[in-house]
Amino acid sequence: MSFTCVTSLVGSSLQVHTSPKQGNTAAQFKHTGLRNSALRRPARVSAPRVTIRSSTARTLQITSEYTVGDVYKTGETEKSEDGSYTDNYTIYLGGNSPADVPLQFRKGSANVVFRIPRPLGIAFEEKMVEGEACCVAEEVIAGSNAEKSGVKAGDILRLTTAVFTMKGVVDVTSWLNPPKNNNILAYFVADGKPFKQVMDALVSNGQMIDTPRGKREVEDVSLLLERPGGSASA
Repeated sequence: MSFTCVTSLVGSSLQVHTSPKQGNTAAQFKHTGLRNSALRRPARVSAPRVTIRSSTARTLQITSEYTVGDVYKTGETEKSEDGSYTDNYTIYLGGNSPADVPLQFRKGSANVVFRIPRPLGIAFEEKMVEGEACCVAEEVIAGSNAEKSGVKAGDILRLTTAVFTMKGVVDVTSWLNPPKNNNILAYFVADGKPFKQVMDALVSNGQMIDTPRGKREVEDVSLLLERPGGSASA
């Protein structure tokens, strides 16, 4: 089961702050303790790898290996007369039914996907891009995991993996066995969302997730970014 929003979040090693800038409210977040912990990762817990066979009207028949949390392009690019284009992205969250998300991209832009170890090391700011409020990478911290992965200042966040709290089911016997909430890996589409909600989705990756083998940390965050006027390798 997949979710496209995060409704229950707690803080982590990120901080969110706001500051006035040219009459608007600009918001950023940075990792606290980045200098001390950017290269220190938690003990790795191997994520299960599976084989997915996907066949839909939008996507090609594929057989490949993916890891839980992977975001990958499927199907053909659909071009519009105005130069914009639509690509379909699949998010594998476990199980046999990965989620499909079609996204439209601006003329001349490139879409890039990164799977980045935490902490990321990006400062995001809300900016207007062609009349739309977007979450833009204002700064990529030198030496950070994001810089090493290839994230660049000016990249626009379109989608991120996030942690969603799924409420336990309540029934008449709940007084004997109280329902348990579970944190699960999900995804969050940033388009049209308030900036704080997008930041909360990113921060949610600091929570532990529940798995059949117990709780584990989220080691990597998958980001789908739009790079205006550039290419994936620019």
